[in-house]
Amino acid sequence: MRHLQSGPTASSGRSASWTFLLAVVFVLGFLLPSGTSAFGGSDGTAGGGTTGGGTGGGGAAGGGDDETIGTLPILANGSPFDLVRHLRDTRPDFYLEGAFDEILSTIVGYTGSGQVTLESRPGGLVRLGFHGQLELALDRSLLQLTGIQIGTTVPTEYRGARAQIGIAGQLTTIRAMRSGSFMLPVAALDGIGALNQVPWVLASHSRTQGGYLFHARADTAVLYVGQTYY
Repeated sequence: MRHLQSGPTASSGRSASWTFLLAVVFVLGFLLPSGTSAFGGSDGTAGGGTTGGGTGGGGAAGGGDDETIGTLPILANGSPFDLVRHLRDTRPDFYLEGAFDEILSTIVGYTGSGQVTLESRPGGLVRLGFHGQLELALDRSLLQLTGIQIGTTVPTEYRGARAQIGIAGQLTTIRAMRSGSFMLPVAALDGIGALNQVPWVLASHSRTQGGYLFHARADTAVLYVGQTYY
């Protein structure tokens, strides 16, 4: 596992109209009233202030209830991420969901630091929640081959935060976030080459918890996904 900086972006050669159309489709899925939508009213859905064990999560530590169970094996060559079952947070995090060994094989580099929560999912899958200011480099071919999904978890404390999502320069109108765990359209957009020229972002801000920014962008072989807090 190598510790690396994000590489330069490259032109995909894909039609801009396809990029815009797919972005709009996913945006409508997020904004329409639904129990699985990340955006909508301020009532929220299931979710909480911890990740691991299926209880929600975030990105900025807000308590000391984490149980360290080791380090993420593939990151051991750099500064390893602690692997924990629970982490009390107040801002969102992003996650990778799939078979554990396939997730580890797909991660080919990283920058930043943080902690990783481990949650068991049906069918022998796991959800690894990444907390902290960090960026992962993912092998694009393996991501598509394995079907690993990328999502975000919004804790109860962050419910109602104002957010915009979409391809940079084509963001949705500002809406309120719900709490819970939600799949992001990143893997699908990467599959058609939509992230080679411009990133897909989720930008949000809470008056009480501060700002959160998730981004996904690609070069020829690598998809970079990361988050910052402000």
